Amino acid sequence: MAKVMKSHTLLADDSGLVWVEAELSQTQVKRVINSYKRAGIDLTPYGSPAQLLNQIKELTQALAG
Repeated sequence: MAKVMKSHTLLADDSGLVWVEAELSQTQVKRVINSYKRAGIDLTPYGSPAQLLNQIKELTQALAG
């Protein structure tokens, strides 16, 4: 069985209000976001691997020029 990487993740809305704080895999993050979206609440993951990689990419571009 493959090991699933979980990371500490915060799911917050546009105002910064945190709705979910948990250790989640990337798949679980997507499922939770979709569940809230069906209820009319748009959430953004903070602390997930994808979000951290995007931050690193943005910082690298900003420092490069």
